[in-house]
Amino acid sequence: TEALVRITKGVKSITKKNKDSNILDIENQLMEKIGMRVYVNNKKNNSGTLTFQYKGLDQMERLIQVIKNNY
Repeated sequence: TEALVRITKGVKSITKKNKDSNILDIENQLMEKIGMRVYVNNKKNNSGTLTFQYKGLDQMERLIQVIKNNY
């Protein structure tokens, strides 16, 4: 019994926070548009982060060029 308690104490419980359906929709729209995984982390005060996951330097360079050309 003591060994089981030690094992379960050592395991961190992973709780997955449910994202708002609007945020998930934005992530999916951006992912379809640019062809790479996009993560939106919106905090309660409506600040947050926007993360692009690229799989190679060519994808990163393409994303940088799109941003530079449009802004």
